[in-house]
Amino acid sequence: PLALQQATAYVRDKYLEDSQAIQKYLVKFSKSEKELLNDSRFQQETDAYSLTTLTTWNITLKRIRDLELGEDGHRLRPRNCAICWLRSSGGPANKLIRQLSFLNPDRISLEFLHAVVPESEESLKLLEKFSMIAVTQHGGVLIHRLVQKVVRLNLSGREETAAVRRIVEEIGRASCRERV
Repeated sequence: PLALQQATAYVRDKYLEDSQAIQKYLVKFSKSEKELLNDSRFQQETDAYSLTTLTTWNITLKRIRDLELGEDGHRLRPRNCAICWLRSSGGPANKLIRQLSFLNPDRISLEFLHAVVPESEESLKLLEKFSMIAVTQHGGVLIHRLVQKVVRLNLSGREETAAVRRIVEEIGRASCRERV
């Protein structure tokens, strides 16, 4: 299952040399689960599978944020720290996953993504490393529908509008290029 892949990727990245890796992850999982249960956006997700999956993704998204914003000395690019990565303008991986959350999860063109988020190459690698997306051999990207849902639930109406506007603008530019 995807949540297990993500948990494994997280443990390998965060606790590579730590003999207490699983115990530490479980503590983090329990804390994250309690946060989700107290968050009104996620309270309708009451079955055990959904809650487990959402909790794992929440932990994974926070780890990606920490890596991208430079925590643990793994700075990809200089960034101002944001309180909540998905609710901030964030870095390239944030922008990329926002765009992905509004696209067809099974048929996303890499060429299109590079046009919408020009600095997307490192971000694609980071998101793929944690199994948030899969990059296909045929130049496409796949994202799980529930990952899209989690990302969209964390966006304000203004942020949703900005993400969708950016996609529509790029579709319009692509249509104009094809006509020329």
